[in-house]
Amino acid sequence: MDFRGATSTPKAGTSPTSTPDATRCPALTEAAVRARGLAGDLQLLLYVSSKGTDTLTGAEAWVCQNRDGVLIYQGHVRNGPFTDVCCTNTLLLASGVKGRVVRDGDGFVATSPKDPSNPDDPTHTDYHVSRTEFFFVDLPQNVRVTYSIDRVGP
Repeated sequence: MDFRGATSTPKAGTSPTSTPDATRCPALTEAAVRARGLAGDLQLLLYVSSKGTDTLTGAEAWVCQNRDGVLIYQGHVRNGPFTDVCCTNTLLLASGVKGRVVRDGDGFVATSPKDPSNPDDPTHTDYHVSRTEFFFVDLPQNVRVTYSIDRVGP
């Protein structure tokens, strides 16, 4: 999944542009991590947000760490509701779930393999987040899409 233009029909009671709490990891993420057998007690390490443009949907991402030290990336395109953790408007990446998340300098890189059964698949997307950069790169084509950050936390 990439964040260029995912769409869906909002469910009753949700808003396509509503933003979950940016000061802690989303409860939805916590529940999803636990449901997949990983420890919970998520701590927010980084939150970034971008507004959309004429050609790019706005997006936001959280990098969290569970009590066992596993890094977790939760991404959300803001043109659809934040009501699931996979596929339509959101993306959950973590070792033990799908892909992996690693520290990279002062930020993080979350990798989403196109083939989930092969975490080292050369055809994958890398999501880069830091306090100053928010972009993804589709590999092996090396196509980069950069977001303009408008909010950082905590």
